[in-house]
Parts: sequence; C-alpha cells; structure tokens
Amino acid sequence: MDDTGPGLSTLLKRGLKRRCPVCGKGALFRRFARLRQTCPACGWVLERDPGAMTGSMYLMSVVSQFFAVGLWLLLWWLTDWSTGFMVAIALPVIAVFSLAALPFTQGLWVAVEYYTDLASGDSKQPEYRDRAYRNSTD
Repeated sequence: MDDTGPGLSTLLKRGLKRRCPVCGKGALFRRFARLRQTCPACGWVLERDPGAMTGSMYLMSVVSQFFAVGLWLLLWWLTDWSTGFMVAIALPVIAVFSLAALPFTQGLWVAVEYYTDLASGDSKQPEYRDRAYRNSTD
C-alpha cells in the first residue's frame, strides 16, 4: 500500500461507487446497506471501531433534510396544493429518497474515514496494518 494513498476526489468517487476506498475493487456491502466487515479484495477493515458509522448517520440526516427542504420549496412554488396534500406527497418521496441515498452516504463516510487515516498519519504507524487489515472476509 502506498503511504500517501489516493487523493480525496478518488476516495470520494470510490465511496459513491460503493467500492473500497483503499483498493477501489472490493464491494463495500454484502447486501443493501449492510457493510461488510472487510474488503473482499484487500482485507481492509471497513468498520474498525464501535460507532464508526455514526458520521454516516449524520451525513444521511443532512442530505435528507436538504432534499426535503428543496422538495418542499419546489412543491410550494410550482403547485397550489394544500399543505396537507403536499405533506402526503412529499413524505413518501422523501422516505424513498432517504432509503436510496443510504448506501451512498455510508460509502462516502467509509471513504472519509480512510482519508482521515491518511491525513492524520495513522496509516504510517506500525500498528495500523494490524488494526486496519485482516485476511478474512465475510
């Protein structure tokens, strides 16, 4: 593994493609929004600490809220629907959007975690390889 690692834009692209940020080859998920323990291609541990994906929860919350506000404003400006009818239309659309966006925000968060490992210099520490890589896959 290169000590400098890939750049932030490469890592974010890999995250959005739901691929391992380290190698770009292994799939991050076993099935919908179920993160693997390790990358099947390189063995990098995807969730090393309890609560490591909390940041993805916050990211999902922000993305969903921006979408909800945008949708609400769009419906308010483009229609003359009643508030109750707009809520009835907007809630299911927001729920479907949030479910569809979940794996993408999780992938982005895994990429951000790897980037912070690189930026902080953790990846250059001798114990990093023992903590961050496993030979087994799930």
